[in-house]
Amino acid sequence: KMEDSEPVPVPGVARAGMPLTLPGMPPRTVDILLEIRARAAEKQEAQKGIARKPPPKPSNEPPNHYEVLGIEMKADDAAIKKSYRKLVLQWHPDKHPARSEAEVKIRQINAAYETISNPLKRQSYDQMLQAIERKRLNIRLETQFIKPRMSIPKEFMLCPL
Repeated sequence: KMEDSEPVPVPGVARAGMPLTLPGMPPRTVDILLEIRARAAEKQEAQKGIARKPPPKPSNEPPNHYEVLGIEMKADDAAIKKSYRKLVLQWHPDKHPARSEAEVKIRQINAAYETISNPLKRQSYDQMLQAIERKRLNIRLETQFIKPRMSIPKEFMLCPL
């Protein structure tokens, strides 16, 4: 008779390593308590006005140079240079009280400017960002339309080495 009974649905509760509904099984108490605790924490954060932190960036992703410089991807050379100069003056180690933090920030700014100001480096960097985004979204490139760089005559392909 356990097989005929319907599972008890609990909205918003996901059990670790188990499907959301198991026939004839009530929800686990631990899962319900964890859900209640998470909802209570969200309410407290909302009341205090604390915004949730975005999930941490995977360590294998390169830094986003556009974010470091505070510019858009379509920014022209003048906007890039203006932003770079403003950030260098702001984070210069001699002017900044936290010298070690400023040195790290200046290195990031210089690396970003070096990449974004050079058109060839910028083009390859943009392609890399697009590839990372495609991988994150699980989008594959259509390879059926890609032609080989050169065609090899059939007689050469049939020759033994």
